[in-house]
Amino acid sequence: MTNPTTTRPPSDPQTSPPSGWDELRRVADQFELELHLAGMEARDRWRAVKPRVEELERKIAKAGSEAGHAIAQEISALAETLRKLRDGITHPGS
Repeated sequence: MTNPTTTRPPSDPQTSPPSGWDELRRVADQFELELHLAGMEARDRWRAVKPRVEELERKIAKAGSEAGHAIAQEISALAETLRKLRDGITHPGS
């Protein structure tokens, strides 16, 4: 469930998103869909992380194929954060 006003990285092969971005976006979308079943704490945690996802989308769209190592590190760190949030909702108490 993506905000229609969110800028997505271009799909042009010359400006394809960096490695790991598609996985991060998939996890973020899955998390947002499952959020409606979660409690208020999970919603608050998502509200804190969602702006980071949107900012990273803007950076990738702006940098295009020149998205470098720093953005790849951001993708990796944010993907790990989202996986933990998702796992906390889909497997509470784990």
